[in-house]
Amino acid sequence: MCTIVALHGLRPDLPLVIAANRDEAYARPATGAIRLSESPRIVGGRDSLAGGTWLGVTPSGLVVGVTNQRTGKPPAPDRLSRGALVMAALAAGSLAEVRALLTATDARRYNPFNLLVGDGRELLVAYARHDIAELHVETLAPGLWVLANDRIDSPEYPKTLRAEALVRPYLDAPWPALSTALRAMLADHALPELSAVPPPGPESPFPHELLRQLQALCIHTESYGTRSAAIVAVRPDRTVAAYDVANGRPCTTPWQDVRALLSED
Repeated sequence: MCTIVALHGLRPDLPLVIAANRDEAYARPATGAIRLSESPRIVGGRDSLAGGTWLGVTPSGLVVGVTNQRTGKPPAPDRLSRGALVMAALAAGSLAEVRALLTATDARRYNPFNLLVGDGRELLVAYARHDIAELHVETLAPGLWVLANDRIDSPEYPKTLRAEALVRPYLDAPWPALSTALRAMLADHALPELSAVPPPGPESPFPHELLRQLQALCIHTESYGTRSAAIVAVRPDRTVAAYDVANGRPCTTPWQDVRALLSED
């Protein structure tokens, strides 16, 4: 599971702000933020197993992130890497080209996912589901959006309401205060009442209490949890004003400014 929070079109100084946690099995190898590609230049963490990324940024302010769609069963091993699709979207270079890429994508070749794409002017969300070829793509209006492991605003994920409540008071705050609030949100361990979490279906391998544990924004379980976090802010001219990462649990890991990775040597 992952969580992506997007502030879209709410601030004249920073029309796009993204704050995201990556949740994954501890045993799955990955890197911190690196240059994933030189031409075009793409920066993000690398999934060392499949080779793609869960969140990437380009010097022109294009940000693409993916969350897996929870299905209650293991992903099919013969499907293509969802992280590779993130890389392809970043390499496309513009929202128009990303739209064309998504239109041409057969979603049946991937395990189900949710993709968020923004550049400071537009914000798109795309949903891929089992056995449906077409990606469902929506253009999001200006607002505060939270994407977890289902559609935006899904009642299956009370953690999205928690994220929104922690961030909304700071939407108009100076950047240092907003950045601090975003870091605190990504490190939040609060859990909803068990009654607020839908019970598992008959085929689900997850007990109800584990589903509750997965509703924390910063997850800690025995074999799975929040592995890293990132905050990206894009200016009106589509340059990157901030790109900070925590290459570990955001509740304990120091944050680093990695904007230099986007710059020309």
